[in-house]
Amino acid sequence: MTEKPVLMFIMHGLDVDIGIIYLYSTINHTGIIRPSQGPDSTMLSLDQNQYESLLQDLEQTLAEFPSGISEYNLLQELIKSGFSAFSKQLWSDNLSTFQAHFILFHLLYLLRDRRRMEQRGDLRIECLKIELLPWQMTVNPYPAELDHVREYYLRLTNLTETTQEDVEKLLAKFWHMFSRFENREDALAVLGLQDPVTQTDIKSRYRTLVRQHHPDHGGSVALFLEVKDAARKLLG
Repeated sequence: MTEKPVLMFIMHGLDVDIGIIYLYSTINHTGIIRPSQGPDSTMLSLDQNQYESLLQDLEQTLAEFPSGISEYNLLQELIKSGFSAFSKQLWSDNLSTFQAHFILFHLLYLLRDRRRMEQRGDLRIECLKIELLPWQMTVNPYPAELDHVREYYLRLTNLTETTQEDVEKLLAKFWHMFSRFENREDALAVLGLQDPVTQTDIKSRYRTLVRQHHPDHGGSVALFLEVKDAARKLLG
């Protein structure tokens, strides 16, 4: 068995400003793709006690990594510990990987809501860093603005109704968008710039657009990710 670096991103629902992106920096690559077992219905059949148990186990695992942990490594830790919501089968193909990602983020958003409502902590939810945070009085457990990404993950029909074909289309959308930044001119255009510009100009424009399009402030997830990808191409 060899280990190869793999970048897998999924963009979902760009037309309604709902975005999912997931990154696994390394996965065990065997060259064998097993057929998917179909959309996972486990989460729909859990009772309240089972949910509570899963959330407790998840929070305990996160507490073992006070500096945070990536999504991929967290999934590996949960699978090793026998976490009942996951199995190794969930790594068998793109759909199964999507299901693992969705279930984890579903539970993470539930856990974040719980910690905020009880005013005992917060939770950073990012693909590269998932981290338990202390409670801050400035955090509003009931934000006025709708968090579209949170709403997506809390709606379990988005798990059960997503098919293998859907996931492949989402991957194709992402790579199509990614390929747009193969040259400097395209990347500058996304930022509303054109040469000659300095690195300082690019950084300043990037910071402005990130604030403008940030999903937490009601911005477009699609534009937010385009801006980040363009800046990455230009700034290295």
